[in-house]
Amino acid sequence: MTDLISVIVPVYNIAGYVKRCIRSIFTQNHGNLEIIAIDDGSTDESLSVLQELTNEDQRLKIISQQNQGVTAARLHGVSVAKGDWIGFVDGDDEIGTDFYSRLLKNATDERADISHCGYEIITPTHTKCFYNTGRRLSHSHDDGLKELLEGKFIEPSLCNKLFKRDLFESVINDGLIDFNIKNLEDLLLNYYLFRAAKNSVYEDFCSYHYLKRKNSASTSALNEHILLDPLKVLNIIYNDVENPELKLIIKKRMWAQKIFISSYKKGNPMVDEYIREYREQLKRELQDIIHCRASIQFKCMALLAIVSPDAYRFIKNQYRKYTHFIER
Repeated sequence: MTDLISVIVPVYNIAGYVKRCIRSIFTQNHGNLEIIAIDDGSTDESLSVLQELTNEDQRLKIISQQNQGVTAARLHGVSVAKGDWIGFVDGDDEIGTDFYSRLLKNATDERADISHCGYEIITPTHTKCFYNTGRRLSHSHDDGLKELLEGKFIEPSLCNKLFKRDLFESVINDGLIDFNIKNLEDLLLNYYLFRAAKNSVYEDFCSYHYLKRKNSASTSALNEHILLDPLKVLNIIYNDVENPELKLIIKKRMWAQKIFISSYKKGNPMVDEYIREYREQLKRELQDIIHCRASIQFKCMALLAIVSPDAYRFIKNQYRKYTHFIER
C-alpha cells in the first residue's frame, strides 16, 4: 500500500466553491487519501454541501468547530490526521489529478521531508503561472530555509506543499503559532516546518490552481491585520534565526513591507498613523538600506517611497497595469 496522505481543507462560507475543490481531490490518481474538511463555523450552506459530498466518496471526513481562523482549522486537521504525509488545499481552490502523486514521488526519490511545486493564479481575466519551468531542485536544511525566506522562486504558501507528518510535532505540542495572526500566517508556519525538516525537494510544475475571487481573504479591504501582521511575523522569524545571511533577508522583507504601507494614499485615519510611522522608520534606516546587499532597484524604491510617495505609487500602479501583475 502506498503512503497515506491526509489532505486538510479549511472551509468557511464558500458554499459556491467547495464542491469543485473537494471533487478535484476525489479525482487524484494517488488514491490512498483521507480528506479532512474543517468547517470553521460557516454561516452559509458550506456544511450542507460537505455532507452531500460524503455520499460521493467515503474518504471525506467532516469536522465542525467554532470560527477560529484558517490556521487553527488547519492544525485541528493535522491533530486528527492519520496520514504519513500532510497536505493542505484551500476550499475555494482546486488541484490537478497528478498533484499529490508527483509531490510524493519527488519526496520518495529524494528522501525529502517536504515536497513542493509551483502553482497558477486564476482571476476572471488572467491566468498566470509561478512559474512552470519544469526545474527540479533539491535543498538541504539551510538552503531550503534560505529559499523560503527569500521568496524569489519558492513561494511561502502551505497549499503547494506536502509535509512529513512528524514535522508538525513541535508546532502543535509547543504552541508556536499565534492564532491571532491572520496575514502572512502561511510564512510563519512554513518557517517552523522548514526549520524542522532535514531537506526538501521542489519541482516547478503548476498543478495547484489558486482561484482569486471577490471577498476572499487575499482580496479583502485594508485592515489592521494587513497593516501589522506581516511585520509581526517577520519579527518573530528575525528573532528566531541566528544565521546573519537569513537575518538580512528578513530585514529586507521588513523594509519592503514598510515601503508597501508607506506608499498608501493618505485619507484613511486607520492607515495614516502607520504611513507616518513607517516613513519615519524608513528615514532612520535609509543608510542601512543604501549600504546593504540589495539591488539598486530596491534601494531606489525605498528612497522614492520616502521622498515622493505619490511618484512611487504612480510607478507601482503603472507597472501593475502594463504587466498584468497579480499579487501573490
